[in-house]
Order: sequence, then C-alpha cells, then structure tokens
Amino acid sequence: ANAIHNARLFAQSQAQTSALRVLYEAGQAVISSLDIDSTLETIVEKAWELTEANGRKARFSCIQMRNGSELNFLAAYPPEALAGLQKTVKHIPLETDGPQGITGRAFKTGKPQLVHDVRNDADFLVYDEETRSELVVPIHVGSNIIGVINIEHPEVQAFSEQDQATLVSLAAQAAIAIQNAEAYREAQILQRMGVA
Repeated sequence: ANAIHNARLFAQSQAQTSALRVLYEAGQAVISSLDIDSTLETIVEKAWELTEANGRKARFSCIQMRNGSELNFLAAYPPEALAGLQKTVKHIPLETDGPQGITGRAFKTGKPQLVHDVRNDADFLVYDEETRSELVVPIHVGSNIIGVINIEHPEVQAFSEQDQATLVSLAAQAAIAIQNAEAYREAQILQRMGVA
C-alpha cells in the first residue's frame, strides 16, 4: 500500500515539475520576443507539451483569437494542424445560434472548459475523429476575452484539474505576450510616422 501511495506521489510530483517547466519556458518566450507569431507558436507548443507529463500526447493544441464576430485560428501545434484547422473548420462564429463548439462556449462564458469525453458534449465540433477529451481556456486581457487556447486528446479523461490550472497560467502569459507585441507594433507605427 505504501509503495502504491509513493508511486502516486512520485507521479504527481513529476507532473507538477513538468507543468512548472512548461510555464517557465513559455515565460521565457514571452519576455524574449516581441514577434506575436513566434510567441503564439511557442505557447501552443508548450500547451501541447503539457500532455506529455503522463506519457500521453495530445492530437493538437491551438490558439484562436477574436476577429470581429468570430474566432480565427492563429497558431497550432503540431504546426501542420494549423492549415487543416483553417481549411476544415475555418473559424468559429460567435454571434449565431448555430454551433460554436466547446471553444466558442469557453470564449462566451469566459470560463475554462474541461471536457472528459467530447462524445457526451453536444457543443463539440468534430475536426479530428480521434479526439475524446478537450481542454479550453479563455485568454483574458483585463476584463476582455480576446481568444482561447484549446488542446484536444485521443484519450477519455486525459486532462486533470492541474492541467486546467496550468493552461490558465499559460493563457495569462499569452495575454501578456499579446499586449507586449501590440504595444511594440504600435510604437513602431508611431516611430515610422515620426510621432515618437
């Protein structure tokens, strides 16, 4: 009984260490680059790496950002998933009575969505037939929601509350990166105009 308990504690410790490593590496990416595209690519890669803590890998992770009345796919990992998402799903409409998916629900409610079995969720929009679990967290800038980070996994109950908390922290880092990149872009525009 002690050996089983110790093994569980060790596995939890390993998962926590992995989550902290992912957050540290994402934080380094946020402070070392003002290029929004490369920063978002790093963040989705780190989100995908969260699923490796237990030896399982996600199908893909992605970031969708609000553009008017829809969510558009801006980054995905593995990188080849982005073209497939943009071609197949295209975007998620936000101002409609039609299907908005779990990502649309996370965006509209402003709350993380931890879905243990997507087959039991009427909002699930199928992109990858092998997806069984989904974890989506909104990206907040102040009181505004500007996008979501989404991870889809082929196993039922692949994500834990700890995974959700880590992804919420990653979303906070994404928000900082987006704000920094926007401020830098605006400063460059003003400098070109001779205002700054």
